[in-house]
Amino acid sequence: MDKKITLRTVVVGGLDTNCYILGCTQTKRAVIIDPGAEPEKIKAVIKQAGLKAEAIILTHAHWDHTGGLTGFDLPVYVHRLDSVYLGSGKTESSPYNLKLVKDKQQILLGDLILDVLHTPGHTLGSICLKVNNILLSGDTLFCSGIGRTDSPGGSYQQIVDSLNKKVMVLEGSTDVYPGHGPQTTIEREKKGIYHL
Repeated sequence: MDKKITLRTVVVGGLDTNCYILGCTQTKRAVIIDPGAEPEKIKAVIKQAGLKAEAIILTHAHWDHTGGLTGFDLPVYVHRLDSVYLGSGKTESSPYNLKLVKDKQQILLGDLILDVLHTPGHTLGSICLKVNNILLSGDTLFCSGIGRTDSPGGSYQQIVDSLNKKVMVLEGSTDVYPGHGPQTTIEREKKGIYHL
């Protein structure tokens, strides 16, 4: 892994969601990605790593990725199309300090640049985050599989398009950290996902 990056995985909740703590080694600034549950467990890992969390980024707004939000008082980055799930249906009424992201946006984190890839399919507002040679893929791409598309806002054709146009075109050596299950690489998934 790039020495500029600190990355910790915290498995939380009943669906074993991978919450990631992504930090800049130089500045110790960090973001929390998908705090699905157990905020105290997440905070303990941040403290142990010597990092300071300054924001939360959601790869999508399903409950198993957002359940721990109430344990933090931080800005929440989310795609506009999923932001409606974080309040009563209107962004203005959300209890969270929402920061809406869009495709190709860059989020600065100390010396790191996080590239936002809008990858609809699992949800309308699903995103992946790319930083250097790492992809945080949420529920778009798993080790040996792809995200479900049978929930509201899901679309098999959209997820296939997202994967083919934005994810599988990345360098084969890119390390993939999914929303559930073990990490993988783009090269491994190119060989394994035959139906795309």
